Amino acid sequence: MLKKIKYNIGRFLLKLRLKKKPGEQTVYNGLITNSKRVFIIMPEKLAGFDEALDVVRYFTLHGKKVAILIKKQLSEKVSDNVAKIEYDENDITRLNLPSKSLNEKLNKIECDLVIDLNRPGKLFFAAASNSVKGKIRFASHNGDLLEFYNFHYHSSAKEPAVFYRSLISFFSMF
Repeated sequence: MLKKIKYNIGRFLLKLRLKKKPGEQTVYNGLITNSKRVFIIMPEKLAGFDEALDVVRYFTLHGKKVAILIKKQLSEKVSDNVAKIEYDENDITRLNLPSKSLNEKLNKIECDLVIDLNRPGKLFFAAASNSVKGKIRFASHNGDLLEFYNFHYHSSAKEPAVFYRSLISFFSMF
């Protein structure tokens, strides 16, 4: 019960912080080919993490400058040619939002595309993706958190390898 109350308070605070003004229309044509900098939020769990690295490789192979948000314990699995922002349990507040210090690091990042690879999504990652200065915020099907992203991908694939391969195929269309 208390966990649900904390979640709802955190979600409300994130909504307040992100009050969006009616803005410009976003054109998705050439979304991937025209982007130069990509920020990827890596999965927090080890299950499916190696398959998610294929998405990072896809963007680096296509000449994009890639930075990632990654759990400190999983950081060694990623090559050093990718910029990393590490976080641990101390960087997650009681309301499941990024800590002030992590938020300051994320606010300094400017990119064309923010991709959240977590399935299912969490409020922490939705807040982190909105802390980064980016034009497009992308997420897989994240239930009630989709309102914090402006581009969504839904796949019925349960197996991580199949999901990430289909996601890469989806990105190749743009």
